[in-house]
Amino acid sequence: MMKTLYLLRHAHTDPPTPPLMRDYDRILSPKGAEEALALAETMINEKISPDLVLSSPSARTVQTTELIFETLFHKTGVKTLCRFDRNLYLVPAEKILLEVQITDNAIEKLMIVGHSPGLADLAMALGRNSPHPEFSAFAPCTLAIFTSSCKNWDDFSPATAAFAQIFLPKG
Repeated sequence: MMKTLYLLRHAHTDPPTPPLMRDYDRILSPKGAEEALALAETMINEKISPDLVLSSPSARTVQTTELIFETLFHKTGVKTLCRFDRNLYLVPAEKILLEVQITDNAIEKLMIVGHSPGLADLAMALGRNSPHPEFSAFAPCTLAIFTSSCKNWDDFSPATAAFAQIFLPKG
C-alpha cells in the first residue's frame, strides 16, 4: 500500500480591506478563481483524485476547494469527501503533519488545502531529499505531491515521504 499526500495552497486572493475584513474572510480574486478552475482541469487530465480533502475553513480555502471539487464532480462524476477543519487555519508545518498522521488509514490519497508558510515549510521538510525550488515560495494554487510506502498515516514523515510532482498555478 502507498499513501499519497497532496499539499495545495489556496488560489490568489483579494487583499483584505481593513478595518472591516479579517484575514479569515479574504476571498479569491478573479485570477484566483481562474487558477482553481485551471488546476481542476489539470487534476482531471492527470487523474488526481484524493479520497479525502482536509481544508482550512477560511473563505479563500473553502472557495478554492469548492471550485476544484465541484468542477471534478461535474466533469467526471467523482465525489470527494471534503472536511473543513479549523486546526488547519494558518498553522505551522508540524501541526499540518499531525493532522495528516491522525488520518484514518483506510484513506490512501489525502489532500490538505491550506496556507503558507505552513504548507511551504511542510513541503520543504517532506521533499528534503529532492528539494524543488518552488517549495520555499509555494505560490498560491501550487499543488505538491508526496508519496510514501508506509501503511499507516502516522508513519508518514520527512523520513518516509518522497517528492513525486509539483503543479504550478496557471491563469
